[in-house]
Amino acid sequence: MSLIGARRYFVTFRTHQHVARRLMCGAALVCGLRAAPVAAAEDQASLTIGGTGGEFATMRLLGDAFHEANPAIRVTVLVGLGDTGGINATLAGAVDVGTTSRPLSGQERDKGAAATEYGRTPLVFAVGPTTPGTKISTVQLTGIYTGRLDKWPNGTRARPVLRSESDNVTLILKQQLPAIAEAITAAGQRHGMQFALTDQDCAIAIANVPGAIGPMTLSYIRAAGLPLRPLALDGVTPNIQTIADGSYSAYETLYLITGPGPTPPARKFLTFVASTAGWKILVETAHWVPDRTNPE
Repeated sequence: MSLIGARRYFVTFRTHQHVARRLMCGAALVCGLRAAPVAAAEDQASLTIGGTGGEFATMRLLGDAFHEANPAIRVTVLVGLGDTGGINATLAGAVDVGTTSRPLSGQERDKGAAATEYGRTPLVFAVGPTTPGTKISTVQLTGIYTGRLDKWPNGTRARPVLRSESDNVTLILKQQLPAIAEAITAAGQRHGMQFALTDQDCAIAIANVPGAIGPMTLSYIRAAGLPLRPLALDGVTPNIQTIADGSYSAYETLYLITGPGPTPPARKFLTFVASTAGWKILVETAHWVPDRTNPE
């Protein structure tokens, strides 16, 4: 499915409370996974990966490379579980490896979940191909979120795409970019604002809605080959070098999650991600890997 023409997957909500109702569908999905985990052929081992939507494309690339190196292991990558859904599905044994952009809670660790950081990727403000410009400032973002700046230079209406109040993207933006935190909160209370439930919804909205701008990871844009343009923020271009040197301040820290008694394919996959082959894929998809010398 292409992003263009996929508007039916994007919903406009009056308030973030409407988003909360839709997010309950994610909990139902996890329950379904718990009751019916992916079945594997009797003569073939399997590895199932699922979690945060922004890493779906990267996990597909890693999964394909892992399967090529280990053809006896069938790999399935699930989409749409979300951070908490991926963790819960891993603890329930519905997936072998979860992905999340938030640290584990104490309760999750007590249940046997373990997290391995595998990279950090810039959290960018992206626009579609018809929206002009290559950069934006926090002052301009504040204006867009509050409605004081409602047009792009070409006259197109500026339409911010929001995530829910409890979404990890929203929480990270407020923590790492405090200059726009109040504006994001104010935007969530404005009537008729556009909310995206997932990373995929956000990408579809930005690609299809004229003048749309929204937050997403650079890794998702790169790994999925999206027709979106990440904007430089306050004069700093988002990439792995500016994350590494600290000049670009908005990023997601990403973790692989395993449950108590991880399966042999899960342990093998974590080893592969940490290998040179896995590292190269991560670098190509805009992940800065701490303690590794990333190429230019």
